[in-house]
Amino acid sequence: MLVIAIFYFCFINNNKVQTQFIRKPTSSLSESIESIKEMFHNQELDIWYDISSAINELISVTPKKPSIVLLFANETNTMDCLATTLAQASSAILHGDDYLEFNPKTFGSDAGEIIDRLNEYPPDKKKVVIIHDILNINAEAIKALHNLCDRINPLIPEAIYILTMKTSNYLLSQKKLQFVENQFYNKLSKSIDLDILMPLITRITDGAIISVQPEPRLKYC
Repeated sequence: MLVIAIFYFCFINNNKVQTQFIRKPTSSLSESIESIKEMFHNQELDIWYDISSAINELISVTPKKPSIVLLFANETNTMDCLATTLAQASSAILHGDDYLEFNPKTFGSDAGEIIDRLNEYPPDKKKVVIIHDILNINAEAIKALHNLCDRINPLIPEAIYILTMKTSNYLLSQKKLQFVENQFYNKLSKSIDLDILMPLITRITDGAIISVQPEPRLKYC
């Protein structure tokens, strides 16, 4: 009887621990970010707060609205590795079914194409979306981000978009938001009318703007 009682007590307590973990995703978020920090030693400390806030907002804010994390870097290996690592962690935290990944070739050639493709996936499959090399997406197709990154009337409310941008001349002394906005303007102003481009830039940059520093000793990607 004593053995049975001990087994029952442990079983109940284990269930309680598991239930508490499910009800407190921010605990899982904190642990995940700490683990990622250990992989990426060279990054500015404040980026982890910005990234955590973007993910936590998707967890805690009601009604749901998409979160945006825009990574930019002069060197792409570390940036792409960080994007993948964040996508894996976010998918686990949000109880998603893995994550989706697009690049300029797979994003399509018009705004409707990527929206139609995303609509084909169930909600759990599109909670986390990586979009690589955003500056080289087709000028018509990139307009889809005006809808996808709409945080007022979201097309996909429960989603985090992890965007990557290759740059070549960023200095740490520069303001991140202004630098990124200028990159979009310089690349797209000849292809997209300003009355469309400026609101598009505003929506894409309405989130965490992260400058990614090189990690020469990165072993995990």
